[in-house]
Amino acid sequence: MFIKKIELENYKVLDDISINFEPKNKHNIFPIISVNGGGKSTLLQFVFAFLHCSFKEERYKYLETMLEYYKNVNPKDKLNKIVRFQLEYANEPVNLEFIHCKSNYKNLNFNSIITIRELNERKRQINQSIEDIKILDKLANDIENSSISTPLLRRELNKFVNSSEEREMLRYDDKSNYLMFINNTKQRLEDSLISDEELSTMLIKAETEKNRLSEELNKLDLST
Repeated sequence: MFIKKIELENYKVLDDISINFEPKNKHNIFPIISVNGGGKSTLLQFVFAFLHCSFKEERYKYLETMLEYYKNVNPKDKLNKIVRFQLEYANEPVNLEFIHCKSNYKNLNFNSIITIRELNERKRQINQSIEDIKILDKLANDIENSSISTPLLRRELNKFVNSSEEREMLRYDDKSNYLMFINNTKQRLEDSLISDEELSTMLIKAETEKNRLSEELNKLDLST
């Protein structure tokens, strides 16, 4: 994970802070300089607490002291933006924004937002698996008809290798090994597939949960 940018609204001596960590000339070291008491240690504690402790219930206690501050500066039950992180994880951009409000939202299901994204990604993976199965069927046909060179065949099959055992299977120029590898790979891909109807049902359910969440938040002048 790489932190690209931090935007912090207000916390103790830190007020309207925006720090960009985009690397320049491939250097990934960023000195943070301020006068004594300027908030350097506070900033590091803040980053650690929200990125390391927010996603595990057993670590929530480390956030309690920081959140006590917002109880004092946010006397009314309204939304208070705390911090926004722009991250890069597995070469993908990730935006995280933390808010504070005195209301207890433990009874609300926020997971529907994540579920929809995961199901859309699942749909993309299923479509990719279907295309991969078509490619494997063509390769099997080419092997049977001896219409593909061994170097090209190995290059194509290596794209589907998932383990050292599979890689070992492809080391030897053996027709039966190639076909066995293709059949095993197709079976693995087919096992991961679900029907369009099943996926649509899951998406509809997640959308319904998200709409219910939006209605509850709108009652509190919040929205997703």
